[in-house]
Amino acid sequence: MRRALADPLSVVLEWQATVNADAADRLLHLVAEDVVIIGPRGVAIGREIMRHWLMRARLRSTTYDAFQKDDVVVVAQHARWHSASGDVSGEADVAARAVVADGLITEYERYDRLADALKAAGLTEKDRVRIDAGPDEEPETRRF
Repeated sequence: MRRALADPLSVVLEWQATVNADAADRLLHLVAEDVVIIGPRGVAIGREIMRHWLMRARLRSTTYDAFQKDDVVVVAQHARWHSASGDVSGEADVAARAVVADGLITEYERYDRLADALKAAGLTEKDRVRIDAGPDEEPETRRF
C-alpha cells in the first residue's frame, strides 16, 4: 500500500516504533528500496541492508524532540543498544536526520549531536514540531 500522503514526521516516528518492536517485515514498508543509510562506518544503500544493520545494532530509542521542514525530519533521541543476551551494551543521547518522499524514508543519518543534525538538515529552532505523547506519557523537553 502506497503512503503518498503520510506526514514525514509520522513516517519517522512509525519507523522508530517499528525498529523498537523488532518488526522487520513492517520496517521494509517504511523505507524506499534504495534508501541511503549514513552511519559512523560509512554509507550503504538498500532496505535489506538497513534491516540487517538494525538487527545487528539491537537499537531501542525514545524520541524527545523533533524538527521538520518539508520532507526533512530531525529527531533527538535517547538510544540504547543491546547485546545478544538483551543487556544494554551502550546508551547515549543522539540525533537522526531523515528525508521522506512519497511516505517512505529515502535517507537516514545518525549524529552524535543534535546541533550537527540540524545543521546538516538546514533546520533551526524555528522548525521544532510538537511530538504527541502516548496516552500514559508526558512529552519530554530535554536538550543536548
